[in-house]
Order: sequence, then C-alpha cells, then structure tokens
Amino acid sequence: AGPGREARRRSVAGPDGGVVLEHKYDGARIQIHVRDGGDEVRLFTRRLVEVTDAFPDLVAAVRRRVDAECCLLDGEAVGYDPETGAPVPFQEFSRRIRREHDVAALAREVPATVHAFDCLSLDGETLLDASLDERRARLAAALDGGRVEDAPGRIEPATARRLTAGSYT
Repeated sequence: AGPGREARRRSVAGPDGGVVLEHKYDGARIQIHVRDGGDEVRLFTRRLVEVTDAFPDLVAAVRRRVDAECCLLDGEAVGYDPETGAPVPFQEFSRRIRREHDVAALAREVPATVHAFDCLSLDGETLLDASLDERRARLAAALDGGRVEDAPGRIEPATARRLTAGSYT
C-alpha cells in the first residue's frame, strides 16, 4: 500500500477512524423535495429533471412516511419484481423514469422503492455541513423512526454498515 492509499483512507474516515459502507443499488438517483408537511412532494433525477408524475407510488410513500414540514432527501429509486421481491435490472426500471402514459399500470408492473441515504435539509435547517452520522440520524427520524415497510412503493433508509478502525485492512 502506497502513501496515496493511506491518504485516501484517512480522507473518508470519521473521527473514530471508521467508515460507513452503503449498499450499491442498481437504480436511479433521486432527490425528494417535501414542503407543507407533505402536501407538496416533488421528485427529481440527479440532473434535476422532475419525475414526480412518473412515480405516484413513491409520492404516496413519501406522504405516508416522511414526518417533516419540509425536507430535502437524497436516495436511489429501485424497481422490484412484485412477484419475487427481487430488484429488476436498471434497463427495465428505467422505463418508468420518463413515462407519461400508462404510469399506474407500469407502477404495478415494476413497483419502486426509494432507499434514502442522506438528509440534506430538514424543517428549514441546512445539514450540508453536518456530519454523516448527524444527517443519517435526522434521516431516520424524518422517516418515521426508520422503520421498514413491506409493501410496493415505499421509502426506507439505505442499507449501510459502519466499520471501525482496525476492523478493515
């Protein structure tokens, strides 16, 4: 291991020397904008193309689960096979992203879940300078305590694991 590798390891490590590893989902990056206690929910791609109308199931999930007056969440939307519960390939899921016709039928055929991994603002407070641990705690609190639903069209915290110093090589 050269000095570059050690410098990279230090640059991502938290104050305890640990790192957080998140599951890599095969979906579409999505930003969730919530205002007026959930009365207004808008979904955007990573390039800030609005896709709210293509995901009525995710809008409903946000309204059910997000307990905030306003917030900005970041996550990955993933399509799942309704029969097996297995993730579908991105190519199959991506048909939903710019869908304008038969949206409800496609939502039943390929239901989506948002795996939320960051809370960028909550109830008027910008969290961009907060630690990852703080943002993840605020995310869990905003998502109705972080409980996981077992239903199509849902939002839940992304799967993550913390490794502490000395537990990795």
